[in-house]
Amino acid sequence: MLPKPRAIITEAITVIAGAVLAAVVIGQVPALREWIKRQWDGAPR
Repeated sequence: MLPKPRAIITEAITVIAGAVLAAVVIGQVPALREWIKRQWDGAPR
């Protein structure tokens, strides 16, 4: 059973809004940005 198109669109908007909000918060908090960089340091690419 597939979800209705409206449910898919609503979920997509929620996910995109969350990603944008996270990017804004990370951009405003330099200490958090540096912490994230340190956590990803050495991760395979």
